[in-house]
Amino acid sequence: MHNENKITSDIKAFEISYSDDILYLQEIRETYLTHPFFGKGEDKFLFDPCCCRLLSILIVGNIEMLAKAWYERTNISGLNDLYSKKHNCDKLKSFKELLDDYNISSEKYIIEKYLAIKNLRNALIHSDLGKNKKDMLQKNNLPSDIQKLDETTWNLFLEVNNRMMLYLNQIGLYKKNLSEQTKESLIKQRSPMVLFDILEEIQTYGENEFTTYKLSYEHSQARKAPRFMTKNNLRFVLWNNIEDIYNYIGDSNQEKINYVSLIEDTLTTWDFYISIVYPKYKNISIKDMLDVINIIKIYIDSENPVQLNNIPDKKLLDALKQTRMMDIIIKTTTILGLFIYLLENIDCEKNTILLNETKKIILAVELKIYYDFIRKPQALNNKFLETLEQKFHDLEN
Repeated sequence: MHNENKITSDIKAFEISYSDDILYLQEIRETYLTHPFFGKGEDKFLFDPCCCRLLSILIVGNIEMLAKAWYERTNISGLNDLYSKKHNCDKLKSFKELLDDYNISSEKYIIEKYLAIKNLRNALIHSDLGKNKKDMLQKNNLPSDIQKLDETTWNLFLEVNNRMMLYLNQIGLYKKNLSEQTKESLIKQRSPMVLFDILEEIQTYGENEFTTYKLSYEHSQARKAPRFMTKNNLRFVLWNNIEDIYNYIGDSNQEKINYVSLIEDTLTTWDFYISIVYPKYKNISIKDMLDVINIIKIYIDSENPVQLNNIPDKKLLDALKQTRMMDIIIKTTTILGLFIYLLENIDCEKNTILLNETKKIILAVELKIYYDFIRKPQALNNKFLETLEQKFHDLEN
């Protein structure tokens, strides 16, 4: 019998990497195209081909990694053909037969386009786009000129990647003794790392409400919130604050920077931003956030299984959702870290609104740090975390 526990460390590392890489590339592209200083997109005709070339390389790595990961866990013959050195025609036939064997509905053109993308990827890696490779791209209605890859190509590549992942997950989960609801959630999962983490959790603790629904917040529920302001909104907010800060620091006649005004301006920016990306944030109380932090601390403390069992599944799931939202909202802790640093120069107690909003921001940053730990088990950023906790303690007292 195939042992699911003996998964090579190499494939685990790739599971984590590819869970991020395509997502980051999508975010980089969207951020660049919506950046207030990007202009009117004069160089989009150059930027799109660049993104498509990078995406083609990541897609092949992602799909081959997923096929290998499922093969190591299930030993299903045919999965390994997808990353073998067989001819493309043989790979197409083998994978289509595998899908048919498992009664999985599929479209041949998706597999063909994936193999064409792999063809392009090989050409890019080896700087060799010969006649055969060009013919295959043209046969699949893909540009044979690597400078002509555009937004349509980008969207097609993403569709092929998602569909191929769907097929592989359906094959891997076909014989798993899971409820249909759990299977459906796992099949649609776009993060291999999350998918296999959930499977390991089910294998250890059994299937329950928490394991059934945990997937729903990871890459669907939490990501329903808009993640970017419009170009005009962002330009308005940025320029207002940039000009204010420049005037404060650049005015040689001003003896001391007006920290209160700077912080209030920063809060105005934060308030504008948060009202767009996560309007519900304003209804979250400090007590709510402290409760979430306490639950998350218990969740990540493996030495406290008894305490964890005392937390209802729904409450734990809600806490994880909230933690995930803070990770989405706060793209970087650098700006908020600077904001917290500025607080040393003023007396927050004189301004109740400033005091409460500051406490919430500190707790939000803490949750982001904890989520980083949950998502990628590694040492917590203890130094920054201790600084935040001390700041919060000082403000409380």
